[in-house]
Amino acid sequence: MHKNVAVSKLDANPFRRLESYPIDRDKVDALKDSYRETTYWGNILCREVSGRFQIAYGHHRLVALKECKETKVDVIVRSLSDEDMIRIMARENMEEWGSNASIETETLRATLDAFAEGRISLGKVPRDCPKSKILYAPLVSNVGSQNENEPQRQYTKHMLAKFLGWTKSDGKERALKPNFAFQTAFRALELIEQGYIEPKHIQGKKRKEAAVILSEASHAHRVTENAASPNTPAPTQQACRSRNAHF
Repeated sequence: MHKNVAVSKLDANPFRRLESYPIDRDKVDALKDSYRETTYWGNILCREVSGRFQIAYGHHRLVALKECKETKVDVIVRSLSDEDMIRIMARENMEEWGSNASIETETLRATLDAFAEGRISLGKVPRDCPKSKILYAPLVSNVGSQNENEPQRQYTKHMLAKFLGWTKSDGKERALKPNFAFQTAFRALELIEQGYIEPKHIQGKKRKEAAVILSEASHAHRVTENAASPNTPAPTQQACRSRNAHF
């Protein structure tokens, strides 16, 4: 359904933390120039929540709208679930930011947090899934039996990748497995959670550049693990809060 709504009633996607997504001034300026020529803002998809409108994508348009002093704009209003909003955000991030590792890592973090809060579903872990592959949101490190009484937070890497559509065919049995973008973002979250890197280390880096940084950090991680006591505790909720504080 198309509506003409007040720009002041437009809000960002609730799963997109704007402080983690730098606005590209060139994109904003290009949108403003295009509007001056065509008087058309393009499609702005959103959902209505309590009389306000949360946009699924088009955050640069929102900035351009405000800078052009627009008061009203045509939008497309649909009934979008939290899962829809996250998937659309993930797809937009891939299209808007290409292979930006820090943006992909933040997208993964937002998805895990939403799952941990019970806002979205990733499906159920298969009964025959090995315990070593079961994780507990919002953590990305295996914490074993500590959280077995919270099955609602169980997930696997494959489930998370499938939800986001960040998968590829294995080329043999035509089964889907996490792609390079997912593997890089997930490894980044692991190392951040464990305190081996900080988000700033991959800020603005392309996926392949970030992979090299993560590989070096992983090597340091293994060296540290070999020197650590066998009784070293697993990651905790405090580690998770530390991870989120970095972003």
